[in-house]
Amino acid sequence: MTLPEETALAGIEELESRITAIWSTLLEDPDVSPDDSFFEAGGDSMLLIVLLDELRALSGREIDAADLFTHSTIRAQAEFLSADTTADTTADTAAAAAPAPVSASRDRSLLRARSARLSPTRAKDHA
Repeated sequence: MTLPEETALAGIEELESRITAIWSTLLEDPDVSPDDSFFEAGGDSMLLIVLLDELRALSGREIDAADLFTHSTIRAQAEFLSADTTADTTADTAAAAAPAPVSASRDRSLLRARSARLSPTRAKDHA
């Protein structure tokens, strides 16, 4: 194992330990397993909201309740919270910056409107 891999593993293990402590407090169970589902371990929807707030505070990330359904175990949550999200963020930013596709008829309307602003008599000839 390389040093970066060891460092990453140590980071995940620390995160997993902290998430375990949160679960133990919420579920009032000191023996929660990292592979148990939150709901199977005794969690409910109200506790899930508290867990969501705790994990947001722990990670400094904006996460959704849906993320906790997808990543429902301590181990899965630790991996999720430690994952590099820059690739996803970059793709989302690029998609948001891309111009929306314009239909051919809408494109023609925009061109006519632009032409009308530039030359009102010429735009009437093309209408």
